[in-house]
Amino acid sequence: TFDKIDSLLSDGRAFLVGDRFSAADITFATMCAPLVMPKNYGIPLPSIDEYGGEITKCMKQLAARPTGKFALKIYAEKRRSQQH
Repeated sequence: TFDKIDSLLSDGRAFLVGDRFSAADITFATMCAPLVMPKNYGIPLPSIDEYGGEITKCMKQLAARPTGKFALKIYAEKRRSQQH
């Protein structure tokens, strides 16, 4: 899946479908969250480093890919802060 989305994003698009933020973007980012551990998820998540070993290595690799960066960007830019 990451290979396919990496390819899709390679044309410079900002969103998965069309030219504006949609349910496709948030749904995909939500599905990626357990793999890339966004800081603005909505509930506290462990850091990637807490897992250790091969799983940490794999999660860091996924987060560094265009698809992982896309998912993290959605959380950073589109998720409302939980702070009051």
